[in-house]
Amino acid sequence: MIVDEFARYAQFEASRALPAEVAHHAKRALIDWFSALFPGIGGAPG
Repeated sequence: MIVDEFARYAQFEASRALPAEVAHHAKRALIDWFSALFPGIGGAPG
């Protein structure tokens, strides 16, 4: 079943360490997402 295959893949990937460069860029992407999100919190939806 596809769900079982995906679960095995997710378990394998969760046990691997990210390379330092990948972790760095992931942190930057998350900070960028939050910095784009927060200015719009006070406004009404578009």
